[in-house]
Amino acid sequence: MNALFQTPQVTPPRELYDHQKLAIDLLRESIAAGKRRPMLQLATGSGKTEIAMNIARSAAAKGHRVAFLVPRTVLIEQTVENFRRGGVPDVGVLQGMRGRDSCQKQVVVASEQTLVRRPTQNFGLVIVDEAHMQFDAVKKWFASPEMQNTIVVGLSATPWSRGLGRVYDDLIKPVSMTGLMSIGRLSRFKIFAPPPPELGSVHIDKGEFRNDELSDICNRREIIADVIDTWKKRGEGMPTVCYGVDRKHAQHLHERFIEAGVAAEYLDCDTIQLDRDDMFHRFASGETKILCNVGTIDTGFDADVRCIIDARPTRSRIRHVQSIGRGLRIAEGKDHCIILDHAGNTERLGIVTEIDVPALHDGEGNKNFDTGKIAVEPGIKLCPECRVVVPPAVRACPECGHVFFAITKVAELDGDLVEYGSGAPGDSESKADPSTFIKMLKGYAEERGYQNPDGFAWNKFKEKFGRKPGSWGYVQSAAAVPPDVKTRNWIRSRHIAFSKGSGA
Repeated sequence: MNALFQTPQVTPPRELYDHQKLAIDLLRESIAAGKRRPMLQLATGSGKTEIAMNIARSAAAKGHRVAFLVPRTVLIEQTVENFRRGGVPDVGVLQGMRGRDSCQKQVVVASEQTLVRRPTQNFGLVIVDEAHMQFDAVKKWFASPEMQNTIVVGLSATPWSRGLGRVYDDLIKPVSMTGLMSIGRLSRFKIFAPPPPELGSVHIDKGEFRNDELSDICNRREIIADVIDTWKKRGEGMPTVCYGVDRKHAQHLHERFIEAGVAAEYLDCDTIQLDRDDMFHRFASGETKILCNVGTIDTGFDADVRCIIDARPTRSRIRHVQSIGRGLRIAEGKDHCIILDHAGNTERLGIVTEIDVPALHDGEGNKNFDTGKIAVEPGIKLCPECRVVVPPAVRACPECGHVFFAITKVAELDGDLVEYGSGAPGDSESKADPSTFIKMLKGYAEERGYQNPDGFAWNKFKEKFGRKPGSWGYVQSAAAVPPDVKTRNWIRSRHIAFSKGSGA
């Protein structure tokens, strides 16, 4: 067995939880089996840093030098503090000019970008935090001859990046998010899904929504107002993190919260560390209730968060799970986290506890674990009264008491009822048939010059029936047909409702 993973001859400052001990045992077994670069998958809030500190202490006690890599320089101070509190006192920092003396310490914390610019440091172990955030320079360094005898351990809650299997050779999953919730090591959550913005006209670039087009749609006053109103109804008073599409959108959200009398602050990647520290202190004390951000609190934020406002639509499972994960850390007096999904991400990608892939991506073919299609489309059950996401088997909404009636194969189309499989007129290609209705939606979108007619048709169909078009065998290659008057009137009614902020 490799000496790096043998139990150290010192007493850890804190007894590890069972799932953390299991993770280390599985890492030992992986190394003993000849793997050199295992990837450890554990949910945000499960204590990956504690595991890393245990491994680092063990390796340092055996005389090996250890590097702990973080993806952003702003995370270095926080990590060093955690390591020193966790019983690793002799920690060096490799960051800018500060690395000249401390980079020879037994354990070094560094940003990935900084370390690869320095001469080889002869590390026996490298631990990579948030390893799904791959950097080309780091991959090149790992592939260099001098790194071939170095063990590299990746840590991530979402190891689904394309080509990750070319860097790491084993995927270790000690316990699922659901498992952590069942033993009280991760917070449960409750999702509310207000009507999301219409994204049928937004282009897709490299698997993700185009940010500029997304911002224009999400930054409308009526949509912003819905975010504010929903938070005041569902999450008021709770420490909240709010995700915007870009700076303009996140700043707009921040301004509207301030106008509504809510103590909110804004930060982005250019917010200096001193200002961040002050903001986080006010947030922890309760002086600040909401942190509006753009792409900043996705990683390395360990505060007590009890509400998440997700106003940033995405096609990325990694981004979706990482964002929600910020609210799943346990805390005293915290029963569950409130998720306000204004982006439609849960409906688009699934409930975070159900998202997973079986292996690391090998980089081959066109498949994409992060934004690509999966074999089984995510399905959720949404209460039509309060918009809370509930388990499929429930008969009554636990939030508002709404009674769910059994679903039958009967669809309502503008006053016409058609029972599918009955052989009744219109069961195939009549105007009341869903397969024709969605073709009319596509025809309408093409008439109007929409950039993504299939996306528009898909979303509107689901808005109408509560089910995805695939349920009726619709494929995106289906031909469009001119919409009839009833279909045009229905679309117009939805546009009017949307413009008034009433949603579906």
